[in-house]
Amino acid sequence: MLREVQKMTATGSHFYGMAVDIDGRNIAIGAPDSTTGRVYVYGAVEQELTGSGFFGVSVSLDNDTLVVGGEGPNRTGYVTVFKYLDDEWKGIQVLNGIHEGDSFGTSLALKADTLVVGVPFSDNEGKHRGSVDVYTKNG
Repeated sequence: MLREVQKMTATGSHFYGMAVDIDGRNIAIGAPDSTTGRVYVYGAVEQELTGSGFFGVSVSLDNDTLVVGGEGPNRTGYVTVFKYLDDEWKGIQVLNGIHEGDSFGTSLALKADTLVVGVPFSDNEGKHRGSVDVYTKNG
């Protein structure tokens, strides 16, 4: 049986808890907002990451890598990749959706060297049929 041991909140954020993930020592909590979205990372170092266009709609952690989804302009979507370097989370790459309205990055999962990104409104196989893009680390 599970029991609640803590309730986490943040002041000044909208939709805190829209996306959550945990990986051993770290917890990532998304609080997407249409102007400035936030992701709160709790662990050895607590850090607040910010971005635009519903940044924080999805989050996934794996060891020293964090990926965060956002909708961006016209719901094209994007995913920001962060690495934990020198005691802080640093953005190292942005993957951008291609088509307006696809919502690239609305869902995502990261494990080892593989990132899976949901594109729920992709029209690749017909109107809003959706798709999933798979990325692997090179080098």
